[in-house]
Parts: sequence; C-alpha cells; structure tokens
Amino acid sequence: MKLLAYLIFILSLSCLADPGNQTVFSDNFTKGLNNWWIEGGQSVKTENGRLYVKADPKIFDKGKNGGVCTVWCKQKISGNVQIDFDVYVIASETDANNINLFLFYSDPSGKPLEVTAGERKTGDYPLYHKLNGYIFTYLNDFKNLAGTKPGQPVKARFRIRRCPGFKLLKQTFAYHVQKGKKYHITVVRKGTELSIAVDGKIYLQASDPKPFKSGYWGFRTYRTYLWFSNASVKQL
Repeated sequence: MKLLAYLIFILSLSCLADPGNQTVFSDNFTKGLNNWWIEGGQSVKTENGRLYVKADPKIFDKGKNGGVCTVWCKQKISGNVQIDFDVYVIASETDANNINLFLFYSDPSGKPLEVTAGERKTGDYPLYHKLNGYIFTYLNDFKNLAGTKPGQPVKARFRIRRCPGFKLLKQTFAYHVQKGKKYHITVVRKGTELSIAVDGKIYLQASDPKPFKSGYWGFRTYRTYLWFSNASVKQL
C-alpha cells in the first residue's frame, strides 16, 4: 500500500510539472472589449457572451464603409498553440459567410501592431499583406454558386496564407459554411505544421519550413455579419 501511495504521489507531481495544453487566454465576452482592439467594420460589440462583428454593407467600397473588419486580441502569443472558438454567421449580402483568423502577426519594423492601428483604421485587406503572419480563411465558395446543383450545399473554401506576400500555402474545398449554423473552429500551429479544423475534423493542413513563432492574433471578416464566442488559446 505504501508503494502504491508513493507511485500515485510521484505521478501527481509529474502531471503538475507538465506545462502542456495549458490555457493561456480565454474570453467568454461577458466583460466588454477590454481584451481587444478594432480596425474597420460597421460595428463591433459584446452581448450575451458573444462578440458581434458587423461588416456587411449593401455596397462595398474597399473597406471605407465598414465592409471589412479585424478584431485583434491584445495578448500576444508564442510557441505551439491551439486557438478555439465558436462562430455563427447572421447575414452576408454576397453569401460570402467569411470567417478569417490572423495568427502570429507582427510588423517587420518591430513596432507593436497596437501602436500602428491607426494606419489600418479602414481594415483594408492589403494593409495586412505587408506584415508578418498567417491568414486562415474559411468562407463560402460563393463565386461558384451558379454551378451548384439544386439541393446541393455550396462547399466552403479553406485557405492558409503566409505574409508578407500573401503567399498561398495550401487550399481546399470541403464541408460548408452556412448562415444560421454555429461552427466550432480549431486552428493549430505546432512546429512547422499549421491546420484548421471545423466541428472536430481537420480540413486543411499546411507546412511552413521557417514558421513564425510569436505575434498577435485576431478575428477577421469580409462582407459578413457574424458573432464569435468561447475564445481560448492553449499552449501545446
């Protein structure tokens, strides 16, 4: 019995010493926007445990009228990470149903992104292409709506890009992203590997031989009105 108790004690110590899979950030959006700053968009607010982001004008004007929006988390992250969140598309004038995530973003000049936020106040997409970071995109393949067979759901388009240069690392067409349906998104960066999963299934994986290892992260959308909830970051 003493030996068993000793083994249990040693095991408990090893578990406590293991730093893996620790949650390093979480936000259930019940305390406003203290953890975030906003670039672009028509409106951003928190309500009932959700982050509402509206960037869906009837006519798009290159971000000048709020048709794009980035909501940055103020907490920088690094190393091997897993980001989880729920998302729900309320409306989209063009059926874009656009859900993006920026990961490990930084300014090559070394200036903190929060300091240079005024330079990106419109949220215009090309403004982010000259920075360091990854773009995970999950949206309707709305350009091919006309080719969809009656009764057949439009496939989603998944993409992983690397900036500067807006380099496409990998893309695929699979699953769906529909209005009025909640999805659970998981984005992982581990070593040189990057992946995005929806509702527990990985749909796209890519490799970067010289990966970024730290930076800011944030939500991004285009011509879509949606909400996010239950955001968390785990250290792997």
